[in-house]
Amino acid sequence: MTPFWLTAFLDFAPDDYERGVVFWAEVTGSDVSPSRGGDLEFATLVPADGDDYLRVQCLRDGPSRIHLDLHVLDPRAAADRAAALGATELADHGYVVMESPAGVPLCFVTHPASRRPSPAVFADGRSQVDGVVVEVAADAVETEQAFWQDLVGETSSADGALSLSVRPAALGPAGSAHLVMAADDPEAEVVRQLLLGARRAPGIRSDDGIVLLDPTGAAYVVGEWRNSEATSASIL
Repeated sequence: MTPFWLTAFLDFAPDDYERGVVFWAEVTGSDVSPSRGGDLEFATLVPADGDDYLRVQCLRDGPSRIHLDLHVLDPRAAADRAAALGATELADHGYVVMESPAGVPLCFVTHPASRRPSPAVFADGRSQVDGVVVEVAADAVETEQAFWQDLVGETSSADGALSLSVRPAALGPAGSAHLVMAADDPEAEVVRQLLLGARRAPGIRSDDGIVLLDPTGAAYVVGEWRNSEATSASIL
């Protein structure tokens, strides 16, 4: 049961939700959908075109984080396969909530999606969230990479918006994830985002680019495009 789309869910603690949503909507040039869910806890960052791949949630408790939604035709079958690969099931609500072997939260969902959005265009060029980095303990990298590789395969989301990679924890705690943005001019894009409320992360470095902190304190990276056309992404 191979996922056909990958969504990054920005899960905000209650005190972080409003400023986190406003910031990421402005940074990505997205509209915010009407809230939904039993407690109006979910919303979507809607791109100007194509299908969405960034969503937000207001958590009832706990710290802000990122979880991944893997879009599949049959969540139950996909969850059973993930469990066989080492994931732990937490709940089945029709969508299935799980954790990877290293404790990264993920869900299997059925929402349709297939059209990669165009990058947002600002005064100094284009930019777009184009990757998610899963951070795990150094001794868990090999196991976690094998899990995701077996789960999603090399061709999953090849036309999607996000790439996925697994690295030793550097920007956040083990079992977490952070976003990677690409830009035509990363330095100019960083200046734009600083004006929107981001902060530099002194002493924290990434091979992917410049490390920033969003207004909630979550680290992310702004770098160059992973491919020259900026029209496709890959898994691992």
